Amino acid sequence: MCRHLVVLNSKTELPVNLNYRFPADGLGADRIAGALAAAMMFPGRNCIKFDFGTALTVDFIDKNGTFLGGNISLGLTSRFRALNIFTKRLPLIKPTEKLPEIGVDTDGAMTAGVVFGLIFEVEGYIKKYPEHTVIFTGGDSFYFAEKMKSAIFVVPNLVLNGLAQIASYYAKKEN
Repeated sequence: MCRHLVVLNSKTELPVNLNYRFPADGLGADRIAGALAAAMMFPGRNCIKFDFGTALTVDFIDKNGTFLGGNISLGLTSRFRALNIFTKRLPLIKPTEKLPEIGVDTDGAMTAGVVFGLIFEVEGYIKKYPEHTVIFTGGDSFYFAEKMKSAIFVVPNLVLNGLAQIASYYAKKEN
């Protein structure tokens, strides 16, 4: 049992290295925990982790378990919201399971544009880094996993797994 509070941020002692330039709390705890879980689940392998949430975060972990950094762009719902907010006439819609290849109406055009835009973005990373183990997590991970042609691992609770690993690490340190 851990007897003290552990606040997860860029200064927290972890069983992985963070190779990231940031102000004191610039790197989100969710990205740190997810990277740690990926490193522990796939030891000795280079990993690329896609977290499909409000934002799409793409994080790279090397075969030694070092978090190398990553990229952030808008997630699925945020892209639909941006189209609605920053244009005069586009409605706020939700993605459908049936994905039109080419939109023949406004909703279809928005759905195809947003969803294929994200798919092509993700596939671009996968193509650029073919030697990496690909991990999907986050609220929209299953939605996109079903639409991908690449071999991927879907780990819906990757961040929670990382938090559990950190708790275990600190519990062992105290004993």
